[in-house]
Amino acid sequence: QVEALRAAGLAHIISISGLHMAIVGGFVFGLLRLGVAGVPALALRLPGRKIAAGSGMIATLGYLVLSGAPDPALRAGVTACAAFAAILADRRAISLRTLAAAATIVLILRPEAVTQPGFQMSFAATAALVALAEAWPTPVREISAPLAVRLLQGALTALVAGVLISLAAGLATGPFALQHFNRVALYGLPANLVTEPVSTLLLMPALALGVLLTPLGLGDLPLEAAGLGIDALNAVARTFAGLPGAEQVVASAPPWALPVAFLGILFICLWRGPLRWLGLPLALAVNLAPRMPSPDLWVAHDAASAAVRVGDAAVFLRPDVRRFGAEVWARRRGLSMTEEAGPSGAGLVCSAHACQPGGGDLPVAVIWTRRPGVLLREFQAACAKADLIILRAERPEGPCATGVVLDDSDFRAGGAVELWRRPDGGWDALWAQPLRGLRPWSAPAP
Repeated sequence: QVEALRAAGLAHIISISGLHMAIVGGFVFGLLRLGVAGVPALALRLPGRKIAAGSGMIATLGYLVLSGAPDPALRAGVTACAAFAAILADRRAISLRTLAAAATIVLILRPEAVTQPGFQMSFAATAALVALAEAWPTPVREISAPLAVRLLQGALTALVAGVLISLAAGLATGPFALQHFNRVALYGLPANLVTEPVSTLLLMPALALGVLLTPLGLGDLPLEAAGLGIDALNAVARTFAGLPGAEQVVASAPPWALPVAFLGILFICLWRGPLRWLGLPLALAVNLAPRMPSPDLWVAHDAASAAVRVGDAAVFLRPDVRRFGAEVWARRRGLSMTEEAGPSGAGLVCSAHACQPGGGDLPVAVIWTRRPGVLLREFQAACAKADLIILRAERPEGPCATGVVLDDSDFRAGGAVELWRRPDGGWDALWAQPLRGLRPWSAPAP
């Protein structure tokens, strides 16, 4: 079900982040605001808006503690508290200044958050929504309009607002999702439009009422209503995830593309007037940047696992051994992960000790074993058939006609490697060590 939510672009609903904090804080704020305004004696003597804002801040902080304060919840909680603090200080609650203050507080608490996709995506989406709110025209309220006309106008305004909100948030977070997660949910916009009324008007209020009424023994009905909302969300997710091409795997852009896209999004959000759209080409840098050709072979940092490219798919040569690195590599290069073809689809014949060329177009041998006798036998067989030999152990003694042999010393010095076969039969290699730099925890072995 989680995969269905991701494919439909609805995974943010199950994350304790902005939506949950907004509904918890907003529910308490609206309840107390209405309660104070509904009693004339209190409304004339008490600052109802500030009381509601202070109570909303307390509820948000309490929910943050209850959730265990994971990074997404911390970012959303700080942002919500900054908005409530603006109300207490008689300032605008929704503004880019408030958002900047919240981002500064988060970075003071956890400076490393600036490198995390969640921080980048959440504040990019919020900045886009704040910019949309600032550009939204003030509605004109008709005098003595019939109720049916007002309901129709309100429904149309809510529909347009929902479309624009989902579109703005999706476009602002799109470059980060492409670069970090290599996934595109093609039906994310309609899926969010369908689920937004369910989550906002049914699910979250029902859960809030359930929490309040359960100590009194009256929480069964709200929680049953919340269960219906959850079933509806799951049904929508399965429906959209089952559509053709619901989720696409996209290769990562070059490293420079994401900072350029961030600057473009920032320019669009901060600038006023039509000139803000000059930042659109920069904001689309991740989408438009050219991708390098997908490698033919990937080998882990210890040569214990490897994967080869077959068309647009990645085939794991040892699918039972530490697949995470190979899965990350496949996504980064825009390759789908498959086990249908197996090593034979890549023209390789694999055993428990090695994969040897089997007459395909990829004359590569990957030898996992460290047992001296088996290693020597597999190595001699590979020297007769392969153009490239990957060894998990040190290279055995003896002549070998193969020009390129990578053994344990190479991987200890360079880390994981991607390999491209050139038209002339040679190989190009991209090692991980030069990319991650010389740091105490990543320095290569002597």
